[in-house]
Amino acid sequence: MTRIRPLHLGRRFVRALWPGRPRREDVAWVAGILQPNELGLWRALPKHDQRYTIRVARLVDEELAGTDFAEDERWLAAALLHDTGKLDAGLGVVGRSVATIVGAAARPARVDRWAGASGFRPP
Repeated sequence: MTRIRPLHLGRRFVRALWPGRPRREDVAWVAGILQPNELGLWRALPKHDQRYTIRVARLVDEELAGTDFAEDERWLAAALLHDTGKLDAGLGVVGRSVATIVGAAARPARVDRWAGASGFRPP
């Protein structure tokens, strides 16, 4: 079962409500890392998710500094693309927040059934 980290999720929710695009220099950094098809996926993310994945990738970059993996941009690409699966859900900030809370409260078998269904399904 997924562990809920309320403080982390609360911060992400508040940041998601904050308007604004990623900084130009950050977008240029992303474009230098991702392949064209990957960049298209990343650009499809809502702006708040783009900002978040940049923050995650920068942290990964810092953690890898001085290691054998520092020059391998696959790690940065993975960090930048880790939320692209959320595009398939078609949910906004509030819908994703509700899905996270309900998913954590429900039993794993129920979550598995929901994952295979389309549309809203009450508990």
